Amino acid sequence: MVLFILFPGMGESEKLWEKYINWESKKREIIRTSFLQKLKQLGDVYIYTPNIYNIMNYCSCSPECKLIKKFYSEPNEISINDMNIDSECKRIYEEVKSYKGKFIPIGHSAGGWFAVYFTKLYPSRCSKTILIESGYLTQKLAKWQLESRILNTKIKNKKMTIQELQNFVQKLQTNRSKLVLDGKTCENKQTLKLINKFKQIFLSYYYNTIKKIDGKLIKPTLFFENIAITDNSKEDKKMDNLLRVKYFDELYKKNGTKKINVHYLLNTGHFPWCIPKYSDIMIKQIKCFVE
Repeated sequence: MVLFILFPGMGESEKLWEKYINWESKKREIIRTSFLQKLKQLGDVYIYTPNIYNIMNYCSCSPECKLIKKFYSEPNEISINDMNIDSECKRIYEEVKSYKGKFIPIGHSAGGWFAVYFTKLYPSRCSKTILIESGYLTQKLAKWQLESRILNTKIKNKKMTIQELQNFVQKLQTNRSKLVLDGKTCENKQTLKLINKFKQIFLSYYYNTIKKIDGKLIKPTLFFENIAITDNSKEDKKMDNLLRVKYFDELYKKNGTKKINVHYLLNTGHFPWCIPKYSDIMIKQIKCFVE
């Protein structure tokens, strides 16, 4: 018996493991994927949405926001622990610890940091780890990724009191409520500024945990990584591919070859399980890895 514990990427919800919004369509269809259904044939599954991701996305100030809102729950009152990978992993463990079999954490994007850290906390309960387009695990590259690709600013490790955090979130929610009343959308400078500030706050807490990992893996880990190759690849895409190869060379040096199994996917983007062909490939690889 095995329990897959699914950690979503930054800002994502648990529902994105089974369906997604087709933004390329004018009708914005919600398309179901088969990944989660097929994963459940390999074991039991636990998934969740971090409360801070509900706070980021639970909004109805425009038709698109109302559509996105279907994927999220009304947020609970915020706490410092909501932003702490260590606290969140320990909270989840309390919910699943009675399970009789082994755990296999699966992390997508920022969820990869959670998956690796959960394995580190509970090595006797976790048999393996699976990472899908994971955030970088080495301290140097994780910092670079956060500062240059997500935040566009330096990470600030300023601690907040619970009251300061609650006041900030209340300000964000009040601003959104006013937009709904005024018939405006949240794509305005004030709201975007508040959301970006919120990202800076919780990602600084994330980084305090990531840097402790620094590329060290506790259990055998399966990586799914996208390689982008087109006729007119931009220079940064070429550099991303080269960077990933160097990154895994560094992980091999830190962990040895027995702990790392990298499966490269071609032109899948950041959500490979949403593409039927690659979803099936991933399930086959996971099945072999688990067995």
